[in-house]
Amino acid sequence: MTRKKKKTTRAGLPILSADECHFAGEEAEVAASFDEMFDTDIFDRACVNDRYPKKAVSAKPLSRSQRIQKYPLPQAQLDLHGCTAVEAIQQSLDFLTRARNRRLQTVQIITGKGLHSEGPAVLPEVVEEKLRELEEADDILAYRWENGSRKASGAVIVFLVEK
Repeated sequence: MTRKKKKTTRAGLPILSADECHFAGEEAEVAASFDEMFDTDIFDRACVNDRYPKKAVSAKPLSRSQRIQKYPLPQAQLDLHGCTAVEAIQQSLDFLTRARNRRLQTVQIITGKGLHSEGPAVLPEVVEEKLRELEEADDILAYRWENGSRKASGAVIVFLVEK
């Protein structure tokens, strides 16, 4: 007994004829079981579709710099102008916690360059020290000063750990 091959779509799904389509309310013969109606040969062909190959998964995890390159531009910012050192640390920690809870990946903390300060800039130094501690504790992935160095920049970009 030869099996009649059914016509299929490009995706490998069967094309049903009018007598094979049954809608609610129509009187039709009901098959004894789902297995009788289900053509496993069609299912197997649809699963082994060469047009949609799986993406290759690299065995080696990405380095930290490669992960940072995939991060988006800053998604939120905190401006610390006018804060004391203690206020700046507390606001920065609160801001990073809220950003992590919102599942943000990259944020910016504006410390200012200290141009309007009496004496050397305080905020960039205390914020960087706190970020260094957070990075060592793996609470953040990394941080980078916006223009390459603390002295040339008034803002730091923070890359949050994906959890």
